[in-house]
Amino acid sequence: MSPPARKKSSIPRSLWPAIAQRTRSIVLVGLVCVACGIGGVVLVHYAQQHSYFSATDIVVSTDGRLTADEIKQWAGVALGLNTVALDVQAVERRLRQHPWVRTAVVAREFPQRVYLTIRERQPVARIRRPEAAYLDGNGDSFVAPASAAPDLPFVSGLERVPLETQTARTAIAGVRLCLLLIQEWNVALSEIHWDDQRGYTLFLSDRPIVIRLGQQLRPSVFMLMQRVLERWSPDRRAIVFDARFTDQIVASPLGLHKEKRRGRNSHA
Repeated sequence: MSPPARKKSSIPRSLWPAIAQRTRSIVLVGLVCVACGIGGVVLVHYAQQHSYFSATDIVVSTDGRLTADEIKQWAGVALGLNTVALDVQAVERRLRQHPWVRTAVVAREFPQRVYLTIRERQPVARIRRPEAAYLDGNGDSFVAPASAAPDLPFVSGLERVPLETQTARTAIAGVRLCLLLIQEWNVALSEIHWDDQRGYTLFLSDRPIVIRLGQQLRPSVFMLMQRVLERWSPDRRAIVFDARFTDQIVASPLGLHKEKRRGRNSHA
C-alpha cells in the first residue's frame, strides 16, 4: 500500500523567512516583558526596604476637633514609615472607622511625604441616650465619644429606641427638618423632644417658651411661628405655643409643662 500523499503547505516558501523573523521578534518582546516584570518586582522590593523612602513628613489636614497626633495614631502611621510599602487603602479604611471621621483621603509624595486629609462629622445636635450620640449636618446619627462642642441642642425621646431602626431614622429626619426650618427664627434652641404620639415639641433656651409642632412639620407653620416670635417680647411670661393647626398659633400659660421639662432634664 502506497503512503498517503503529503499535503502541500498553503503558505508560499518565500514567506517563511518573514514568518520566522516575526516569531523571533514576538518571543524576544515576551522575554523582555518577563525580565522587566521580574526586575520591577525586585526594584519595588528594594525600594520598600531602602531608607531613601522613609517618611520625614506627615501632613495632616482636618476641619474639626481631632488633633494631628490623634489622627496619626488612629491611622497607624508615624515618621520613618516606608512610603512605597504604605498601604494607602488600608490607612483610609482605618481612618473612616473613627466615629468622628466622615471622609479620609491618604496620598503619598515620593520619596518622603504622606498626606492625611480628614473631613470630620459636624454635629448639629446631641441625642440624649445612655451612650454619647450626635446628629450631624447631613442628618446622620452616630455614636461617638463625648465631644466638647458647645451649645448643641438636645434631642430627647429616643433614649430607648435603637438608632438603626426605621422609627429612629424617621424621627431624626424630622429633627433635622426642624433644625433647618428654625434657622430664620433667630432664637436659641435648648431641646427638641420627640414623641411617637404627640410628635415634636421645641424648648427655647433664651426665653421661657415651649412650641408644640405635632407630627406634621409644615414650612408654612414655621413661617407663621416666626412672625409670632418676632412680636413676642422675650421678657414676657412663660408660654406654650400650640402650632399644630394650619393657620393659627394658640398660646396658653406654661404652667405644669415647665415642671415636666425640668423633670426630664434633671435625669439627663
